[in-house]
Amino acid sequence: MARSPKATFIAIFLGVTLSISVARSHSNAPDRDYLVVANKGEHTVGIIDPATDKQVATVPEGGVTGHELAVSPDGRKAYVPIYGNSGVGKPGTDGRNMVVVDLASREVVGNLDFGRGVRPHCAVFGPKDRKRV
Repeated sequence: MARSPKATFIAIFLGVTLSISVARSHSNAPDRDYLVVANKGEHTVGIIDPATDKQVATVPEGGVTGHELAVSPDGRKAYVPIYGNSGVGKPGTDGRNMVVVDLASREVVGNLDFGRGVRPHCAVFGPKDRKRV
């Protein structure tokens, strides 16, 4: 899929400070791509329409510091690890969960609790045929 230079610039600019994924709309709106970002300072997930250069929605993540995210391969959900209440390598409360955001309804629909403080990072989706060990 071709991207306009303007949309590419937005992705590069935002990539310096935010985690970004691209999701295909699954609502009643025409098919289009959105940038999905972790708005670290606001504790929200932002949904940006690169065609208009506008943030069209924010979803409060309910966490203290979600500074990364991954969008599911089908583009329907974003997974936001909640790191804790301080920066990397600094003392603070260790995060113990990852929230799940439904991108169509634009709300938190799940919470994965790891049972203890682990400061989760880097949610990723592996290859479909990847075996668990």
